[in-house]
Amino acid sequence: DLTPPEGGDYIAANFHWVQGSNMVESDIVFNDANYTWWNGSGYCSYMMDIWNIATHELGHTLCLADLYSGGDSQKTMYGYASHCETKKRTLHQDDINGIVAIYGVVTPENDRCYAGLVAYEGEYPFSNINATTDGPDEPNLCTFDGYSHIESDVWFRYWPGCTGQATVDVCESDYDTKIAVYEAVCPTGPDQAIACDDDGCNPQSIMTFPVVEETFYYIRIGGYYGAEGSGTMVISCEPDEQCPADFDGDGDVDTADLLYLLAAWGTPDGDVDGDGDTDTADLLALLADWGDCP
Repeated sequence: DLTPPEGGDYIAANFHWVQGSNMVESDIVFNDANYTWWNGSGYCSYMMDIWNIATHELGHTLCLADLYSGGDSQKTMYGYASHCETKKRTLHQDDINGIVAIYGVVTPENDRCYAGLVAYEGEYPFSNINATTDGPDEPNLCTFDGYSHIESDVWFRYWPGCTGQATVDVCESDYDTKIAVYEAVCPTGPDQAIACDDDGCNPQSIMTFPVVEETFYYIRIGGYYGAEGSGTMVISCEPDEQCPADFDGDGDVDTADLLYLLAAWGTPDGDVDGDGDTDTADLLALLADWGDCP
């Protein structure tokens, strides 16, 4: 019989059943005989907010007890409630501490490098809240304002769809991020990162690094001095130009391209090797690429 307890003074009640040391069922009964209920929509007048009371009662499902001290009045598990009250909807830190004390801290599923989530080009939500620090200190590439570590880190295994320049962007995060990337394997010690960034989009991070298609890269997202929060990681890949000496774009390097390079001598227009001018090195690179483009 799941009727409110005798007396009718209860706003709601939580009934639970156990087998041995296990709770097998927990039900909440709201006393609609003595109270009018409000769902948060429209104006509240002398009603009980159902979300407010439900959050409190679900605390009992998690084995939290009622609190009745004067200093507990702002907490979800405070045993009294007022009409139109909504403060119990949001957990007080002491409510959170109680849950953690019973069940422990839940770390992100990608808290360890070996458990990194597979990622491609695209957008990926993430959170490093309650993350541990799995990766090493990185003094070589990651020292910014005297701080070289990346603490409270989570991990992704990135599989590039191109050979070229990949960009990892966590600028839309809600905390002070710090990121690094490792090639092929998880790091086993310091100074193995191939790229790192702290405040590329201050105070969030963005980095660009060379990648080879179908080679795993381990992306590490943490916080500056262990800062924690959530965000969205955006990965993009810009492919390298596959045939830079094919100036006329006809799919091969031939006499027409050679004549173009010679006409551009001393200017940037015939630059094959990316050094900003057209010289002997570019001529040699063109001749090495002679024939059909890959």
